Amino acid sequence: MRYVVVLLVIGWFLLVPIAQVSYAKTATAPIQMLADVGFQTFYDPREWTPIRISFFNGTARAVNGNLVMPIADNKAYPYAGTFHWSVRIPIGTSTMTLGLPGALLVKGQVATLYVQGQAMTSIRISGVPVNNAEIAGVISDHQDAIQFLAGVSSVQNTSQLVAAYVPPDQVPVKATLLSGLSYLYVDGKSATLLSQQQIVAILRWVQLGGVLILGGLEPNAGQVGGFVAASPVSGKIVVDSSGQSLANWLGMNTPPGGTVPLLYGAATSKATVLIGSRSQAILATSSYGRGQVAYLGVQADSSSMVSWVGNASFWNALLPLLDRQDLSTRSDLFGQNGLWTMMNAAELFPQIKMPPLWIFAVIFIIYVLMAGPLIYVFLRKMRKNELAWIFLPGLSIVFAVVIYLSGNAGRPNGILSQNVGLVDIVDPHLASIVAMQALMSPQMRSYEEIALPNSWLVPLSDRVSTSLAQSNLTSLIGVSPTISFQKVRAWGGRFAYAMRNVQHFGALSGQLFTSSHSIGGYVTNTTKADFSNLALLINGHAYPLGALRSGASLNVSVLVKSMSKSTFDTDLANAFSSATHGVGRSLYAYLRTYAHAEIPKGYVMVIGWTHEDPNVFLPQNIKIPAESQWIVRQLMPLTKVVQ
Repeated sequence: MRYVVVLLVIGWFLLVPIAQVSYAKTATAPIQMLADVGFQTFYDPREWTPIRISFFNGTARAVNGNLVMPIADNKAYPYAGTFHWSVRIPIGTSTMTLGLPGALLVKGQVATLYVQGQAMTSIRISGVPVNNAEIAGVISDHQDAIQFLAGVSSVQNTSQLVAAYVPPDQVPVKATLLSGLSYLYVDGKSATLLSQQQIVAILRWVQLGGVLILGGLEPNAGQVGGFVAASPVSGKIVVDSSGQSLANWLGMNTPPGGTVPLLYGAATSKATVLIGSRSQAILATSSYGRGQVAYLGVQADSSSMVSWVGNASFWNALLPLLDRQDLSTRSDLFGQNGLWTMMNAAELFPQIKMPPLWIFAVIFIIYVLMAGPLIYVFLRKMRKNELAWIFLPGLSIVFAVVIYLSGNAGRPNGILSQNVGLVDIVDPHLASIVAMQALMSPQMRSYEEIALPNSWLVPLSDRVSTSLAQSNLTSLIGVSPTISFQKVRAWGGRFAYAMRNVQHFGALSGQLFTSSHSIGGYVTNTTKADFSNLALLINGHAYPLGALRSGASLNVSVLVKSMSKSTFDTDLANAFSSATHGVGRSLYAYLRTYAHAEIPKGYVMVIGWTHEDPNVFLPQNIKIPAESQWIVRQLMPLTKVVQ
């Protein structure tokens, strides 16, 4: 019996470690990650880029962790930061969509998954940046759908248009993540596979300057869900044809080969019919916010259209008519003419209140007199010359401490902040905000910023800091994201960049009329901001209108000069007094780019300068703010008066 007990004990000590090792291998089985950047790996480095992270969890339970990605771009930027996303990875396969400015991905980044403080796996995030051409997305359930855009040129230059296949399940549910696309084509079959959230995001993207092409037959995408209200044509009947009407529009004699079914429909009152009539339109366009929606009653990726000799010419003729890039609310986020210009403006912090210089002068004079002749004469009279070795250094230390304490008392016990930004008003219910807040504190090295919901954030701090800026961002944008700065060096710069679309900013309303050489009417400010300067831009000239308070109106009466851009910069500078000094002078460089957009016929651009902060950021500590500087832009319709 004693031997049996001994064998059981030995077996126990042998089996338990084996079981523990087996369990550990199961519990710590590797979690695999894959990253898909942009649209079929293509992305615009000037815009926010979608990143789809696919996880495979081979463990026996769901895993909670943090996906961490340092912003490290060698010498490209003088600042750096770290992104943190809290993730919950269920058993099996799952996907989450993140968003980052494309410029931060040009040289690739590495994201690491941490579980309970331990690095589980890493993945490199990189794609193909597109710098000199537009990207056209094609929503379809098959990859060959992009063939109808082969050989089509980019509108902005002579390079080829980049066509990207976008499966319906990969269409982002946030308009910001679609901003890298210039065009988006969707047919009826694919439109039925989109969720309501995806359709709302697409339409919001169009409002901000995108171009949407609704194609397909029975149904056409313009007959599906939320696209119905935006479509310039209501498709009615399919007619088999030779496609001669398409060739006639191009001035060609060769139509597509074989039979080409066309979906005719009635155009809306605001539509511009390009092919067909108002009662039987095949191709029509209409404005939708800053963007355009086109109805195309053809299956663009059909074999007849793709093999047609005039296919590329058809799209090369159509896309320039739809192009709205100059009116887009996009801004070059991290380019040399974009965010860094705003950052330079934001660095001009409020002046620190220090004691008057005469106080330091008096202390210094007293110190010089006492530490020199007076002390020496006194010690010599007392015949204590040897004590000078003690008194003089001691007195130096006392005065040094007094001067240090005086200077320390003048240091602000809080956070110095400077807010600058741009507001692009699309309509009374939609505006796009780009904001930059610069933060600095001589005493507080760790503090937080909370942004409003639906904000997209990037935290940056000095590279020389002992700990980089940290940001707790999640893919659930409904939760207010937080930026936390940890152990940044004293007087070190911290920068919080945010982009968000808002629905309650308000707008400039009123009526403006134009005759041959003048513009008249009135403008009413229905926003909550008081404008210190307001200017009207047209024909390459800027006309100052003066100040305009919230809720007030002003009469407009200007004589319009002939078309010229040679004096535009001078006119613009004269129209905005805030642009001549301080932060405004630094921000003026961005104003020039913002105001140089081509104004569509029948519109005039109004630009205002305000010091009212939209409160995008909500600091959690004591803040000593400087005067905010914001530029607001809006297009207003111009009614022509026949004399």
